[in-house]
Amino acid sequence: MLSIFLIPLFFIGQKVTKNRFSAWCKKMLGKYKFSYFVRFAIETYLDLGLLSLIEIKSKHINSPEGWLNIIVAWSMLCAVFLMPLIILIFSWQSYKSNIYVENENFMKKWGSLYYEFKNNKGFWSSQYYTLYMIRRLVYMMVLILMNDNLYLQFSIHLLFTILQLMYVFYFTPFKEKDVLLSLVFGEISTLLVIILSFLFIAETSKSTRRLTESAIVIIVITSLGCDMLISLVMIVKEAKETIEKIKEKYFKRKIMPKDVDDEKCMNIKVNSFMNSPHSSFRIIEVASMDNE
Repeated sequence: MLSIFLIPLFFIGQKVTKNRFSAWCKKMLGKYKFSYFVRFAIETYLDLGLLSLIEIKSKHINSPEGWLNIIVAWSMLCAVFLMPLIILIFSWQSYKSNIYVENENFMKKWGSLYYEFKNNKGFWSSQYYTLYMIRRLVYMMVLILMNDNLYLQFSIHLLFTILQLMYVFYFTPFKEKDVLLSLVFGEISTLLVIILSFLFIAETSKSTRRLTESAIVIIVITSLGCDMLISLVMIVKEAKETIEKIKEKYFKRKIMPKDVDDEKCMNIKVNSFMNSPHSSFRIIEVASMDNE
């Protein structure tokens, strides 16, 4: 969220100064592609929709600020409603035109919608975020407009949770197994909580309600714990990969200086000692070099 507010600063930085800082600002500004804004829209979709609905449902103030709030709220709500449809139509047109996830230029522009997924089971295997937005759109409408009918609320949530689980189990869309596992844990926990919620809102005894409440709390805490654990494992994995890349680059530069011409390197052997204390290092051995 913070990074989007840096755009005007980078823009000013590249215009005002004429030095390395200006070049750096220009480079950073160039990284803001379509994919960045698509990702921003995905991550803020629920927030924007809920805030827009709350503003529209709130008491209107007859003033310039009040009218501005209403106009912005309706504009954002229209965008929220149209976004899943636009993504679906755009994806389908690209898919039919064979300019889709296999195309490098396409992924550079719109990769935020597809790069996390295998995309190996036809068109719908790439449409996780379309369904993601539709589900959250329904959630917004149910939450704001159906406060007086809890059974209907929970029934709709239950239906969409089951559909989401069916989609996940059939397509197993995510490339990363850790992300897929986290998603499955979350959806199963949501399903259990919704089922137990029917007991909680029903006219049951106090002991049953107390037991149901405790079960819901345990499920939620367990789900959060699993999610945090999986996230930590992913962070450790990424950190190890980054360290390995840095080590590899460092030793490559150390053993092969920049002033050595690539054509003089006749034979380079890369030995990975997987079962030794040095297994985390890549030893690059220059076997023979033409010193002439």
